[in-house]
Amino acid sequence: MNALLKTILTFSLLCGCVTAEPLKILFFSGGGITADTGHNGRMNHHKLIPEFLRSGIDLTYSDQLGDLNPETLAQYEAVLMYRGGAIGKPERIDHIINYVENGGGLVAIHHTCGAFDGDTDFISLIGGEFARHGSGIFTATHVPGQEDHPALGGIEPFSTWDETYVHKNLNDDRTDLQVRDEKGRPESWTWVRDQGAGRVFYTAYGHDGRTWEKPNFQKMITAATIWAAGRTPKPNTDIPTFSYTLDVDGHMHNFEGRPEPQRIQNQITAEESAKCLVLPDGFESQLVAHEPDIMNPVDITWDDRGRMYVAVTTTYPKIDPAQTDRIVLCEDSDGDGQADQFTTLPKASQSSRPSVGLTGASSPRKHPTCISCKTPTTTMSRIPSASSTKAGAWVTYTAGHPT
Repeated sequence: MNALLKTILTFSLLCGCVTAEPLKILFFSGGGITADTGHNGRMNHHKLIPEFLRSGIDLTYSDQLGDLNPETLAQYEAVLMYRGGAIGKPERIDHIINYVENGGGLVAIHHTCGAFDGDTDFISLIGGEFARHGSGIFTATHVPGQEDHPALGGIEPFSTWDETYVHKNLNDDRTDLQVRDEKGRPESWTWVRDQGAGRVFYTAYGHDGRTWEKPNFQKMITAATIWAAGRTPKPNTDIPTFSYTLDVDGHMHNFEGRPEPQRIQNQITAEESAKCLVLPDGFESQLVAHEPDIMNPVDITWDDRGRMYVAVTTTYPKIDPAQTDRIVLCEDSDGDGQADQFTTLPKASQSSRPSVGLTGASSPRKHPTCISCKTPTTTMSRIPSASSTKAGAWVTYTAGHPT
């Protein structure tokens, strides 16, 4: 959330970065760039990043059917599939099956059980096929005796709105981990099975963001990914654990009309925030400015003297006529790389979000989703923060030396 954004950071290109060997997985899905999260892996996969970071999982996203080939699949220990629709070329199904039988892991989510036009070999790999669904708020319960299965990650059953899948053509060799009540009978909901040297996990959860945002869903998918890959969980203790406060007083606008209170992430330190960033290989983060000097940044730029201008909004997402957005000039007077002088420039209009020009002047424009300016040595752009799906960090990529 913008209200909880802690840092503005610069990234310096370095050499020889040493990291622990990650668990590399391919997240294969699809979906558009709109806010609709139904069956939208392009939007929903970001919600897994905090838990994946803590567990040492390196996620690569793809929506290209052409990546379902032996050479590409061999680069990953597990494939997380959240995809329906046709396969295009039938041999791609053979590639996936061979990948699993040779020891690869498969984590199949929600509508994947109806993918590839119901191909019988693929359905057999998953362990069951989509038949029909309704929808509603419900809780899938653990099968007695399976509560401690490593693929569940020790979670408690959780309530969510989701599509109420009913399956058909279920394999007898699967092991149910969770079931959902379907008119008085248990409907298989989450299960595991082996095929050849590989492991398969499936859950019917996951229609849209209402489930993907559930912490226990994220923990379960993380645990299932580690289990499917045949790995032992090795938490990254450098990644902070987030805590939340329920917005029982309605401070945050409820755009989606959810019946339950929204969660507000409790603040963590700027240094902890930096540990949550997903960096390109060879990059590290350096703290430049943080709250309370900078709050809710919506735009940023530098002038030819190296001074940083940050457009901040103090009241978003609610409009308070007594408050105004503003531009803060940040200067590093002692050359240690951190801003230590902050000057508030003439207040900006609140009727629209301001943008900062290269000289520091402001002009009204629509809310920016991306801005960049290039010099021979520096490119500036906005990337999403790992600590929140709605927050972001402004970074500079500099060739050869710190900014």
